[in-house]
Amino acid sequence: MRFCIHKKVNKFLGIPNKKLSDLASVRELRAFVSICHQGSVAAAAQALALTGPAVSVLLREPEGKLGVR
Repeated sequence: MRFCIHKKVNKFLGIPNKKLSDLASVRELRAFVSICHQGSVAAAAQALALTGPAVSVLLREPEGKLGVR
């Protein structure tokens, strides 16, 4: 059952060779969206009640997973 769900999700997302664990977490996505909306890491950190370095780490994780910077 688990493999079947994994296969369907990958097909839906258009990334057939990725595992679900390779995708960004909800927390990482929230940080990314907040940076976009707020316009800076510092403002996003304040909006998320986190420190600037914590938000930077959350942004760095998906960059590494996706191979972009």
